[in-house]
Parts: sequence; C-alpha cells; structure tokens
Amino acid sequence: MNRAEGYALLTVELNSYRQLAHAELVELIGDETSIMRRGSDGTHYSIELWVRWYDAAAQQVVVSGSVSPADWGSPHDRLDDSFVVSGDSSVS
Repeated sequence: MNRAEGYALLTVELNSYRQLAHAELVELIGDETSIMRRGSDGTHYSIELWVRWYDAAAQQVVVSGSVSPADWGSPHDRLDDSFVVSGDSSVS
C-alpha cells in the first residue's frame, strides 16, 4: 500500500466531518460508514469511519477513521487517524 495515498484518501473523508458543527456530530454518534475509494495509484482502498463519544460528560465527540487496501492481508497495512471536537467546537 502506498501510505501517502492511503492517508490522503482518509484525510479527504475525515475533512468532510471536520466541516460539521458539534451539534451535527452529536447527532451522528453511533454511525459507522464503510466506503471504497480508488487511489491515483490504481489501488482500491477500504475506508472505515465512525463517530463516538470521547467524553460524554465533557461533550467531546471523537471521529475516527482507518484505511487499508481493499485486498487487506496484514494489520500492518491499516492506517488510522482521528480528531476530537469539544462542545465549544474546539478541535484537537
């Protein structure tokens, strides 16, 4: 797997969630999305995205994602990324 390509595809998908307001993310808690994307290198990539509470008491939501080649054969081929949005809409 081309790691740069995988991260680029994952970043595009995560950025769509970064555009959402905190209240919209709260509505998505529990959602899981699986999509396939073809990279510019011709490889098919599987992207998994999910939204969960990071700290419900503090109203922090975490959006996580992973990407791997569609013909995934090794856990070492999976790349992960995430971000946390607080109730005051700060992102970390």
